[in-house]
Amino acid sequence: MCHRSTHIDMTAMHQPTPRIPLSFHRQEVHIILSELPRLTSCSKFLRATLVGLAAVFCVWAGWLRAEESAAPAAPLPEFSAKPGYALITADLSLDRITQYDADGKVTWVYGKVKPIDVWAMPDGTVLVAYLPSPQTANQGGVRLIAADQRTIFDFPFDDEIMSVQPLANGNVLIAECHFGRVTELDRTGKRIKSFQVQSKPSDHQTMRQVRLTAKGTVLVGECYSHKLREYDLDGKLLKEHDLRFCYCPQPQPDGHMLVACWNAPEAQVVELDAAGKVVWRLTPAELPKDMAVSHIAESIRLPNGNTLVSASCKAAGGNGPRAMLFEITPEKKVVWQLTDRDSSTWMTAVKQIPSWNPALPAAKNAPGSAKPVPGKP
Repeated sequence: MCHRSTHIDMTAMHQPTPRIPLSFHRQEVHIILSELPRLTSCSKFLRATLVGLAAVFCVWAGWLRAEESAAPAAPLPEFSAKPGYALITADLSLDRITQYDADGKVTWVYGKVKPIDVWAMPDGTVLVAYLPSPQTANQGGVRLIAADQRTIFDFPFDDEIMSVQPLANGNVLIAECHFGRVTELDRTGKRIKSFQVQSKPSDHQTMRQVRLTAKGTVLVGECYSHKLREYDLDGKLLKEHDLRFCYCPQPQPDGHMLVACWNAPEAQVVELDAAGKVVWRLTPAELPKDMAVSHIAESIRLPNGNTLVSASCKAAGGNGPRAMLFEITPEKKVVWQLTDRDSSTWMTAVKQIPSWNPALPAAKNAPGSAKPVPGKP
């Protein structure tokens, strides 16, 4: 077996050890010093020991005071304007899933996995694909999380699970990267169906996101083979497109595909029509230089026709401010951006809340965009 299923109902949270207030340390030192004169019947050795302990307490308290008054942590990411809609993100560097409201305020944070793909479900739960880390016993997997952070189901794998997508039948579609498999799992973790992608299994480099389309085909970003491939559910190859570092394919309601391509200096977002022709393209060079975008991850089309883009700041190396998220119009005007002030984040996924899903019928779906992008590539 490549994975084991686990059903848990957890309420306990890992809490940091509370720091004893500095006032407590000062009080204890004062008590020790005030009691010394009364210890006249004690030996000189005992008195000297107590004086020494008091000195140690004083030094410790001074160090603690200096530590607590040290320079503050790096500033939190800042929205340049209110996004106007709620969204969810996955940060591979900080091991963090974050939800923001329409004003850009953080409303929910989950830090128990290394997330690579994430969905905000209509019922308020969160579905995540995660990579191996010490938090998950160095296994990848897929997990469904309740709003109160209980684990509803968790299916660990001896693999990097690069992608997850909820399906209309309640199952999930995942990408088993090291084995080069696209797999459907039911809600007990049972493998319903799998097929091998065309790219030869190459551990971390085989593939990234996979998406089931409304017509029942599967798009696979085979990143390091530089191919976007479309398969039927039996794994038969239907189409392929040459795209350098193809990361995230997003089928659109109008039959187009929005594709994010990851690696600098070839990072880009492209829109392909049904024939595979590029009808719109965005590259980092077309963005303001102070955004310092270099690596692009998941990008989605919004109901207003704009595009929401996630970018990895840490992958670019160095420090300083970089845009980690931004919304951009078809004419390539930035509507708003979320800035990472110290380039510590590694965005891999972003979606609206609730998340539009190309595999779901309109009656069960969040709003999606059927608007083609105007203008030239």
